[in-house]
Amino acid sequence: HTRGLITELSPPVLYDLGFIPAIEWFCQEIQQKHCIKVAFQADKKSKPLDDDIGVLLFQAVRELLVNVAKHAKAQGAKVSVYRNEDRIRVEVSDDGIGFDNAGVFPSIDNPTGFGLFSIRERLESIGGRLKIESKPQNGTRVTLTAPLGKERPE
Repeated sequence: HTRGLITELSPPVLYDLGFIPAIEWFCQEIQQKHCIKVAFQADKKSKPLDDDIGVLLFQAVRELLVNVAKHAKAQGAKVSVYRNEDRIRVEVSDDGIGFDNAGVFPSIDNPTGFGLFSIRERLESIGGRLKIESKPQNGTRVTLTAPLGKERPE
């Protein structure tokens, strides 16, 4: 059980094959474990990521897909990865029940939402951004953006 948890938190595929294969792998894991159809899409542009940014984005996508499985009552989800100039954009969307954006981050009145709060804070610390679009009964789309690393010679 412990080995499985460690692999899920920081899978060897992330370090061995890179960010895109790790995200594809995790989409399949969520699909198998939670019976939610998870589509994956990525453009063909290179996406050089520093290891720490790749890990942060993987952990963020993992948190978002687990939230879909636990809370959204979704039939399907989609993860899309694109390059926009010198930034990477990752979108996680679902066809679930959605929620009111007003209460998404923790406050004195609402102590929940620390996972999304943590993702937002970590992204902002590296010059990234978290955007949440959701309405009750209309699903959710979360967009993560982060800076790309330098292109490495082959």
